Amino acid sequence: MQSKTLSRAFLLLLLKSSILFAAPSVSLSSAIKESITIGENDTLLVQEPISRWSKLRMKDGSVILLTGISSWNVEIDRAEIGIGCQIFGVGEPGENRTRALDGSQGPECGNGVPGHNGEHGGNGGDGVNIKMVLNIVQIGSLNIDVSGGDGGDGGDGGHGGPGGNADVSKNCRGGLGGEGGNGGNGGRGGKGGNVEIYYSAAGEGSNDPNFGDNGIKNSINIENKAGEIGIPGRAGAGGPGGKPARNKIGFAYISKGGGSGGSRGDTGMVPTSNIDGETKVIRVGDFDCLADQVGKSRAILIGNSTNDSTAKFREQIIELYNVLKSKNYQFSTIDTIFDISTNDFHRLVEDIQKEAETEDSYFIYITGHGYKSDDFVGIKSPIGKIYLDELYFIFNKLKVDKILLCLNVCHAGKIFDNPFLTSSTPQFSNAKQPIEVCNHRAYTVITSGYDDAMVPVKDFTDQFILNLRRMKEFTFTSEQLFSSMIRDWGNSDQYPMLGKNYDYSLGDFIFFKSSQ
Repeated sequence: MQSKTLSRAFLLLLLKSSILFAAPSVSLSSAIKESITIGENDTLLVQEPISRWSKLRMKDGSVILLTGISSWNVEIDRAEIGIGCQIFGVGEPGENRTRALDGSQGPECGNGVPGHNGEHGGNGGDGVNIKMVLNIVQIGSLNIDVSGGDGGDGGDGGHGGPGGNADVSKNCRGGLGGEGGNGGNGGRGGKGGNVEIYYSAAGEGSNDPNFGDNGIKNSINIENKAGEIGIPGRAGAGGPGGKPARNKIGFAYISKGGGSGGSRGDTGMVPTSNIDGETKVIRVGDFDCLADQVGKSRAILIGNSTNDSTAKFREQIIELYNVLKSKNYQFSTIDTIFDISTNDFHRLVEDIQKEAETEDSYFIYITGHGYKSDDFVGIKSPIGKIYLDELYFIFNKLKVDKILLCLNVCHAGKIFDNPFLTSSTPQFSNAKQPIEVCNHRAYTVITSGYDDAMVPVKDFTDQFILNLRRMKEFTFTSEQLFSSMIRDWGNSDQYPMLGKNYDYSLGDFIFFKSSQ
């Protein structure tokens, strides 16, 4: 236990120091690194919130030190971890406070000056939140420490100053002693960091790690408790009362009493209970499935204006195309189609059925005008209409791995009246990760609303494009993209919806971006 405490103290000292210790260190200035090797007992400083490594090799006793970031998302295609390795992202401890100044003595017959109140202890820093996706090829022992920093101790209150002495000539008693200062509150311990690990084990003889184990082989231990609460400061003592006086005036002695002592201050308060970090560990399937799917997706972007005067839908499709290209989204082809007729749409689907292979994925985005009658709901086209029920069954026939169908049209959410589709609103914290869904077929549908006319506070396509621009992950699911969109959607008559085919509820569409 002692060596572990010394190790943490040393690493915290390193974080504050402007001079790194003698062992070679590497500072990451980029979020993208192809291959990383950390030598025996060496330290790697990570100062960026996102890392994507094709290979990480941590030799015995090596350390990854997270500094200057509140969260770290890392994807590791191959992880080889030695014995006694660490990932360290502990919050810094709060500052301890010293005793406050005492009050000074009051003037003759005056009250003493109260002692100063002690300062509150500094709050401990929060541990780094970690989200890790890794394929373990070799594992010795790894300790992940993202505990919250301990709160600082509150300062003791200063003592009250003595009261001024009595003065017969002024006919006054001694002054009251000054009140003692209040002790400062103890500092709050920092929150423990949340840790999410999605892992698979690969390579001959590789075994699943034992989590929560401090062993030297096949073990990953996670420490993410909240920091300790700082000790409250002690109350300052009240100052003594002023001394009495007795003077002889003529043949008589006249006395004046002393003052009473000042009251003691209050002890500092203990802060509210601290918050431990949450831990989520998920064993996923074949890690290589992500690599196998890169470059096998096709995007088809359709804008139907029904030949009216507005060019909005066309402009949005062009902007969506530009974002997919400029942000290096990995699609084998990206096709844009404008004002497609019903017959041409059916021919398009027939061509897809002929060309598609079982491992392919399709992202189909349709924006335009919708319509609703007593019998049907659908999408307007320059010639004819495309019914929503028909649309679902057309794409359901495709024998491909993954489909994402996005509809930005009036009444689009009526497609979820289909009994074969679920609907949900995943939050970002529980949205499925790519590694969780890559081994499962998917048919996901996202719509701009339910049975609403398309007059939203926020335009669905604009928000879709905005979130494609700002997604930092290199691989993410449509659930993650959707939940990112709705986090700041606000109040609106139109609220996006997400649903899946019942048979493929475990899967989801995966977006890929390259680093180039």
